[in-house]
Amino acid sequence: HRRPRDPAGLGMFAALGYLALVLVVAALLTRPVVRQRLLMKVREKELKIKQQEAEKLLLLEQEKAKREQMLAQLKLEEFTNIIVAKNKQIEMLEAENERGSNDASIRQLQHNSLLTEEQWANFKLLFEKVHTGYLQRLKEKIPSISPAEIRFMALAKLKLDSKEMASSLGVSPNAVRNVWFRLRKKIDLPEEVTWNDFADTI
Repeated sequence: HRRPRDPAGLGMFAALGYLALVLVVAALLTRPVVRQRLLMKVREKELKIKQQEAEKLLLLEQEKAKREQMLAQLKLEEFTNIIVAKNKQIEMLEAENERGSNDASIRQLQHNSLLTEEQWANFKLLFEKVHTGYLQRLKEKIPSISPAEIRFMALAKLKLDSKEMASSLGVSPNAVRNVWFRLRKKIDLPEEVTWNDFADTI
């Protein structure tokens, strides 16, 4: 004789089966969500790493630019010191030139330009690193400005006087003043405005 099936046992088995089915279905349904969350976390971490790398790179570039600017500033100061020293040497020779023995040396110094075409190109690179955009703004403010006037205004930005400018350009102080006179007329500046004042407005 077969034993009668236990209804309670069958009910328990059915409940366990149903629970297992629910768990399987839930796992299948939540798997894409969990996977998506994991992907989001990975992407967030990658983005954070990229941002940190970009910030480090930017900091390195800023430090490099600062070092280059400081080096350019030192070289510009060296250039200015050379001009000042040359001008003082001319003044000393002129003071000693009672018998005319130093005429040749004075003329040679006066006409020895520190800004040849090649030197001017190098000077502009240094100048632009220290006074970024100055020459471009100058051209925009005075579209008809000449190359000689651009050099003049670059030296004016360095706070050089007429004798020091003359020493760097290999011309006379009168020639320097004539450049400023023509430039002042070109832009209709009042006579009381100095070239240093005007350079500070660029």
